[in-house]
Amino acid sequence: MAGILTRFRALLRRKEPAPDLGTRIVVSRIVPRSRMRRMELTEVPGLPSPAAAIVMTSRRKIAGVEEGPDCLVLEFADVAYEHPQAMTREQAREAAAFFLGHRGRGTIMVACDNGQARSAAMAAALLRSLGEDDGWIWDNPRFRPNQRVFAFMAEALGIELADGEVEALVARNEEAFHMAMVRGREGANQEGNDRLIDARRDHDE
Repeated sequence: MAGILTRFRALLRRKEPAPDLGTRIVVSRIVPRSRMRRMELTEVPGLPSPAAAIVMTSRRKIAGVEEGPDCLVLEFADVAYEHPQAMTREQAREAAAFFLGHRGRGTIMVACDNGQARSAAMAAALLRSLGEDDGWIWDNPRFRPNQRVFAFMAEALGIELADGEVEALVARNEEAFHMAMVRGREGANQEGNDRLIDARRDHDE
């Protein structure tokens, strides 16, 4: 009887493995919430609270984002070249380890000060490591992925990049941005022409 009770207690103490909830990557930004410029993570409409977050900021002292087991805060500036405030390989390895430790737990939010460069590059690398398509990030003119962040994260995650691949991805993003600017100008010109035509009609009437 004592042996049965011992095995039963051991069974109760044994933790079941956490279910695999998949991994979803969401790009966000840090936004000012008061005159003191205290920052907090932007909520993403329609999505549940993230299981974890990787926050990159050049203003850690005023960011106001609390670091914890499920929130990694890295302080470095949005520069893509060698610079004292640029992302380091050590920070990339830290982010990679954090990501691997939270993979399969649901949504992982990546955020930076503007939600355009560092977070976009981080998301692209994480998606690539999951075997998912990161092309939509490079093709989105609202994003300007930081090539240093992407290259360092790819290295830390063991992603093999072809020679010149990072430069090609940056050029792809530049083209997407340029085309968006052209479409914007064409749209503005067409709107102006439509207004001119309407004004002439009103005058003729």
